[in-house]
Amino acid sequence: MAREIENDILLRKINCFCNEKKEIKASRTCISAWDLVNILKDYYRELYDMFDEDSNFYQELLDEINSLISPDYISVLNKRVGSYTFNQIRLLVKDSLFKIIDHNYNLRGIKCDSINVAICQEISAIKLSIHENYELKPIIVCRDIEAGRLYLAKDSNNNEKLLEQIRTKLVNIFDVIDSFRATMPRTSANNEITDASFSEEFVTNGNKYEIEFDNEIFKGKVEVLSNGKVSYSLAVSSEDKEYELSKTINVEEIMSKIPIDVSELKDPIKSIVFSSFEKEYMVVDGEVKAI
Repeated sequence: MAREIENDILLRKINCFCNEKKEIKASRTCISAWDLVNILKDYYRELYDMFDEDSNFYQELLDEINSLISPDYISVLNKRVGSYTFNQIRLLVKDSLFKIIDHNYNLRGIKCDSINVAICQEISAIKLSIHENYELKPIIVCRDIEAGRLYLAKDSNNNEKLLEQIRTKLVNIFDVIDSFRATMPRTSANNEITDASFSEEFVTNGNKYEIEFDNEIFKGKVEVLSNGKVSYSLAVSSEDKEYELSKTINVEEIMSKIPIDVSELKDPIKSIVFSSFEKEYMVVDGEVKAI
């Protein structure tokens, strides 16, 4: 019973806040917490797309690499059905490839399962997890910042023909990474590329930007990881306790009504916010309106 009463009190506080407060109108001095999330997601999207398996960039690059190393892959791609979603198609392609490999083991057994990126202070690396006849033969291409040269990691396999065909793609990825270095959280000082460098733990346990905000009811945080991923959390306070709010409730509505003083933001976050105004907004009577 006590728990139900406590939940009811929290719900009343949330509803009261949402009914009484208006959405923050973005200006050069104040934005909402939700504005901040979207500004940062837009800014870091090109970087994070390289890590996000659901992004179009990642999916298209994986398809391109597989079409180069396996004629069977492109033959399956050509059988796509228009009524399927892209993710469903990818599952069908993957399933069909396994069947091709299983039924024709001696004839064909090569494909790239995944593409992973690692970012260190002085080196970036791209790992192509290629299986050939069920044996993992990864290709790991590195580029150091100072010399700008491409080279294979110590434990990397080689495929000169494939690397030559996708060299421009790889260089473009490295260029994008370097273009974000000035505004990404400080990366690992360990420049030795190992399997651990490509793990999710390497990113999540590393440095990150944390932007905290609060008011009389809510307390939240926006985080930016070194791979460009932007996440957020929101809690409601009651009697010196904090209760994490699930993203299934209308967190967007709440966060769009919580103000953040732009002057209190630290660089590079503050600069990113101002940059977003210049690129995507116009100023009308002191307020910022989306174009």
